[in-house]
Amino acid sequence: MYFVQEELSVSPADSQISPLEITTPSMPTSGERAGSAYLFGSVAESMGVELAPQERGDWKTLLAAAYAIDYIVDDEGKDIDSVVASFLAGGKLEGATNLITTNFRRYIETQPEERRALTIQRLGAIGSHVELCSQAESVTELITARQDEAELYASFFELPLNNTSDKSQRSIFNAWLHVFSRTGYLVDSLLDLKVDYEDGGTKVEPTVANRIMLARAAFRESVVLARQTPSVALVDILKVGYHYLILGVGPEAQ
Repeated sequence: MYFVQEELSVSPADSQISPLEITTPSMPTSGERAGSAYLFGSVAESMGVELAPQERGDWKTLLAAAYAIDYIVDDEGKDIDSVVASFLAGGKLEGATNLITTNFRRYIETQPEERRALTIQRLGAIGSHVELCSQAESVTELITARQDEAELYASFFELPLNNTSDKSQRSIFNAWLHVFSRTGYLVDSLLDLKVDYEDGGTKVEPTVANRIMLARAAFRESVVLARQTPSVALVDILKVGYHYLILGVGPEAQ
């Protein structure tokens, strides 16, 4: 897989766009995306992390880009490698608005050199993880592949540790992010196993036995998640989940 790692640029006119102004009719609304950023913020602060406003904005930018990539790959059937390669070569992020593309490019460009390089490297690794999931021939292989993909996803949202007075709290939060991501990915696989199998997204048949194994793996992760989540934030997890699954709106609509 080849990626052109040239300098990412943003025009002067685009530089005034806020990372919070993200909308597109074909993807989850800004309110829905805000739910994840809201939850991350709630958990981080309950762990004693001193979040900067920019860090909240970065989460929203990353979530918007993640949803765009997920939409274009899962719903439109586009090849993830070509989507990412085109963006890294300076093109528009396919499936996203110009605003999301601009904000995501600006986010990468303004990161410290090491984090910027890691972000580009992680973007380049998405395709191989998706391929491993689709080629898994047993439920055990699928669980491992999905957990690895979840780890990659969580790494995009990790808080920086350098030059911070709350490094310990941030490390705890970053570890929580990975458990949260693994839980979500396994639950998603469990719920979507039949559809994924019918669409060719997995070779694992949606048998009762396979569903039980997925459910057990998801339950084990959820137990760890519950133990690592502060009690006040557990309420927010339930609240955001209720608004997503039952009401279909973000937390700010409460």
